Amino acid sequence: MNARGSNCPPWIVLGAGTATPHCDRSPSGHLFWAPEGPVLVDMGPGTLWRLAAQGVHLRDLAAIFLSHRHLDHCLDMPALLFGSRIPGHGRTLPLPVYMGPGMDDHMDRLSQALGHWFEPRGFEVDWRVLDPGPDGMNISLGGASARIAAVVHDETSVALRVQSAGVEVVYSGDSDDCPALTGLCYGADVAVLECSTAVDNKVPGHLTAREVARIACQAQVGGVVLVHMYPELDGVDLAAQIAAYGYRGWVVPACDGYVVEV
Repeated sequence: MNARGSNCPPWIVLGAGTATPHCDRSPSGHLFWAPEGPVLVDMGPGTLWRLAAQGVHLRDLAAIFLSHRHLDHCLDMPALLFGSRIPGHGRTLPLPVYMGPGMDDHMDRLSQALGHWFEPRGFEVDWRVLDPGPDGMNISLGGASARIAAVVHDETSVALRVQSAGVEVVYSGDSDDCPALTGLCYGADVAVLECSTAVDNKVPGHLTAREVARIACQAQVGGVVLVHMYPELDGVDLAAQIAAYGYRGWVVPACDGYVVEV
């Protein structure tokens, strides 16, 4: 059952930022609605509170998707499991958690460190480790048609393409410019792409406005939502930069709570 009824946006940016504190952009977190209910995509610190502000709670979630093991993308997983030990959360159904290759080792280490505090109460977690290989793979995510691809950032990193509310959305997670990400984006209505630093301060494993423009142009995406921006980009006209690099679609640098509407 869809927690919001039939008129849901295709994607909501819960956290548009990074591990560096920022008043308008929190660590990575996103939300979309699948046929079986809302799906949480990444969950950096504080995502669960921003999720609740959207009217979505633990009992509602159809699934969780984690793009990789870095803490600004997954640290609220222990918070969710710890919080589930408090009576009254209302969840009884198993909670599917989809994640890339090697993420199970990461979660095992967290479990060893936290002991029973990492064990949910009232429901089971269905850990689903995905290995897309060099060609990517199709999956069902909360009943939604989806595809994932391994991208260049961390050995556990995967990007996601999903159909939500009739719209094809791609989420890069953290990734450098790579053929797998461009291929996953091809023909998408919206690409939610990280844009971490300034062009003259590129960090390996991340995108700048120049790479975003190249991917968006080559993949012919309808529009781009920029996320995972470090504070050094405050005041920079990223949309103008991306247009200067040749992309002619719409570009929105997101803040927390941005609702994608197509």
